[in-house]
Amino acid sequence: MGRPMHESFIVKSFQGREALQQFARDIDALNLASARPNPYLSAGFLDCFARYNEYFPDSDEIRLYLVWEGDRLIGGLPLRQVADRFGPLRRYRLCFLAPFDIEQPGILCAPEHEERIAHAMVHHLRDKESH
Repeated sequence: MGRPMHESFIVKSFQGREALQQFARDIDALNLASARPNPYLSAGFLDCFARYNEYFPDSDEIRLYLVWEGDRLIGGLPLRQVADRFGPLRRYRLCFLAPFDIEQPGILCAPEHEERIAHAMVHHLRDKESH
């Protein structure tokens, strides 16, 4: 069996609104390169949503996952971490940053990278981010 299709990628996680601001140009470039650019996945919208959303006012919940191939940024995924509370128990899960306000939330990348980046993200989230 060959090398896994995600092996050549490096996935890095960034936390908070500062990440959305720091990588704003990259987020917009990835959005424009996608098969279907979405104004609701622009850096400006995501930052504004994160800043003024009444449902999760803590920007520490924001997670921006960026995918590099060598030194080239080729993908991104804006998520947020949510704590579900069941009595004294607490469980964390990741969900799209703005799941109800975005027509088609998804990975920011060019169409030719979608499958490989999706694999890299799934493996990263499963192996490195699971609680």
